[in-house]
Amino acid sequence: MFKYIVKRILIALPVLLGITIIDYVIMSLAGSPLEILQGPRFSEAAIEAKSIAFGLDQPLYIQYFVWLKEMIQGNMGYSIKSYQPVSIIIGSHVG
Repeated sequence: MFKYIVKRILIALPVLLGITIIDYVIMSLAGSPLEILQGPRFSEAAIEAKSIAFGLDQPLYIQYFVWLKEMIQGNMGYSIKSYQPVSIIIGSHVG
């Protein structure tokens, strides 16, 4: 029984990693989250500063590993619209 559980876990880990890679690539193809901020209230310099602060100036694979590390630690970041932690927003809608 123990060997069966270990085998299932060892199969599940690469599948989970593959799902996170596909998810992150799809999210990155959707566009930059800073496109929401573009408009008369934010200058191009302010958007560039936010891009550097969020790490969006890094290559995609580095962004992915930073994102994965933060997700494993439970840090989902902050909402750009409401400035609240994303985990609190998700938690308020679950259950």
